[in-house]
Amino acid sequence: MKIIFLDVDGVLNCTTDWSGPNDDGPATLDPVKCDMLARIVRETDAVVVLSSTWRLIPGRALDKLTAWLLKRNVTIHSYTKDLTSELGHCMIRGYEIARWMQNNANQFPNPRFVILDDDDDINQNQLPFFVQTSMKTGLTPELADKAIAILNQNND
Repeated sequence: MKIIFLDVDGVLNCTTDWSGPNDDGPATLDPVKCDMLARIVRETDAVVVLSSTWRLIPGRALDKLTAWLLKRNVTIHSYTKDLTSELGHCMIRGYEIARWMQNNANQFPNPRFVILDDDDDINQNQLPFFVQTSMKTGLTPELADKAIAILNQNND
């Protein structure tokens, strides 16, 4: 099984989107970046687990994300749990991902995974599976290729 842990801001949008044709306030998404995510899913047969803070705010932005991905045959499998109150700090994305993997080990034993995120608040042992985007560029074709390579590594 293959998993993409997905952040949204800085991955499926970037700073130029907030001043250009894709600007939709808190629901800003770039269709080209969404297409690149769909390519990663298509070429790896991975599922998407939303690790973005977008998962914490139901409403227009999350609905738009779900709809835009669905138009590209991508669904959100599940969400990581917010551990902010439990751990007492905000730099915890890696812990949230680790907890999700622990809680889903029966369904996803020994998964290949990739973390797409512009922030680097991940655990040390997750670094080989981390594809860091930038708020300036978001997901690029080169980074999408890197994610595909990580997910497809050791395929038979």
